[in-house]
Amino acid sequence: MSLVLEQNKFINILLPITYRCNLRCIFCSQYDNYGEHTSVKEIFRLIDSISLHKVDAITLYGGEPMLHPYFFEIGQYIKKKNLKSGFISNGTLINEANIDLILQSFDAGIISIHGFEVIHNSLTNSQSFQRTLKSIELLNFTEDFYLGINITVTKKNVHILKDFILYLYNKFPNIKTFILNRAVNDGIKVSKEILLTLDEYKLLEKQFRELEGIGIPVEIGIPSKELPNGLNIQACSWNNHFKP
Repeated sequence: MSLVLEQNKFINILLPITYRCNLRCIFCSQYDNYGEHTSVKEIFRLIDSISLHKVDAITLYGGEPMLHPYFFEIGQYIKKKNLKSGFISNGTLINEANIDLILQSFDAGIISIHGFEVIHNSLTNSQSFQRTLKSIELLNFTEDFYLGINITVTKKNVHILKDFILYLYNKFPNIKTFILNRAVNDGIKVSKEILLTLDEYKLLEKQFRELEGIGIPVEIGIPSKELPNGLNIQACSWNNHFKP
């Protein structure tokens, strides 16, 4: 957890609650299947501490945060502290049976989906596309819920980003933002073979500009200074998420 406070800013704290995950995305190193979930007692203690500062929102992530046995209770506890509550998820555990509880416990959700079916399933080592798409459909039904989409950009999906984002935006009009993140080689789980070349970064920037130009709410989840060749794309700060 990092806590960086800026005066007069909408502050959203990202709080990891588990590193366990039910997918094995080829671009991700933030999972394991061995460690314990963070204890709910410790999580509540952290929330109590955070609530003493000028913080506006707490977003749960992992791993897959919905695997935590107290996922809903944690969201509700955040709201009891008069903070906005959110989560980042692959969406595969969202269904008709728990959607009402999700909407009661959280103000926002960022769902990760990385391309059309064949590409998404390849990147996630799964057959999860239809379940993730269904989770977006369920969360799309209310304008009050802040629904965002997270896409990790790799060599496998950079060429279809614009088409895929337009497909989602037309299908689910309550999506508030699309966040584009890059894959980072960690030398262990993430292969450098999926990292973008300079030409592919230029293609990313071109599609980003075109989407911006037609009014699609798109953000980059990495600082511009980390992009090669000085590509000037403003990074999202997360500070606008869930903001009234």
